[in-house]
Amino acid sequence: MSPRQLEYFLEIYNQKSIKKAAEKLIISPQAVSKTIKEIEEELGVKLFLRGKKSLEPTAEAEYLKNHALKRLDEYEKINSIKKFNTSKRKVLTLYSIDGFLQYVTVKFIEDFQIAFPDILLNII
Repeated sequence: MSPRQLEYFLEIYNQKSIKKAAEKLIISPQAVSKTIKEIEEELGVKLFLRGKKSLEPTAEAEYLKNHALKRLDEYEKINSIKKFNTSKRKVLTLYSIDGFLQYVTVKFIEDFQIAFPDILLNII
């Protein structure tokens, strides 16, 4: 299951409508519907009960929603690593002994970032 499929699923879940989800995603309703069918076939479950005017998530959709949110969050973290790697920022890693961190204040970290914006402070 791709991140795109999970995003489509979550939008349908939130909107309770293929048409509304498609409008929000700026794609055709047919593409959204096809994606949901692909997910349902892959998992072997129905994700939505189709009503006259809306979709109701099944128990399986509720379960998938929680895991989809976690997985998309992980994808976002991975992509942020790629973005960080292409930036000009350098990392300064400080290894500390027990008790040292009680002396490092948030103000110190903020002042450090202002004084050295191209250096990411990593305290271990």
